[in-house]
Amino acid sequence: MIVENDYEGEFNYEGRPVQSLQGLDTEGQIIYIGTFSRTVSQALRVGYLIVPKSLAPAFMAAKWLSDLHSATLEQQSLAEFLTTGMYERHLRRLRRRNTARREALRHAVHKYLGERVELTGDGSRAHVVLWRTKRVSEDAAVAQAAS
Repeated sequence: MIVENDYEGEFNYEGRPVQSLQGLDTEGQIIYIGTFSRTVSQALRVGYLIVPKSLAPAFMAAKWLSDLHSATLEQQSLAEFLTTGMYERHLRRLRRRNTARREALRHAVHKYLGERVELTGDGSRAHVVLWRTKRVSEDAAVAQAAS
């Protein structure tokens, strides 16, 4: 079995999105974990699993043994949010807002850091990485940051 935690799957800003392994699975070998914490609210605390049909009874039994309380109102509200299409509209707004923020970040990195760093990972998902173009000792970087 492979457990796929696709915690940023809804966010792709350039090119074609990377397809989940679960979407490619024809043998029932992938357990897919998702959450609404990044797209709806961190306070919602609702996640989900997509498991092979053969494992569903075992996962449901384990859930009932380990968790006696499910947030019923939140789950019902989220189900309506999904089935009415409001979630997809919300995701489109979120992607537009995040795209504008990413462009502002790219611009600021270029303007204020210029050739001192290389920015990677800025085309997809929710993270970017800045790589220094010159080697700097850790002590020097810490001292400079502290000043």
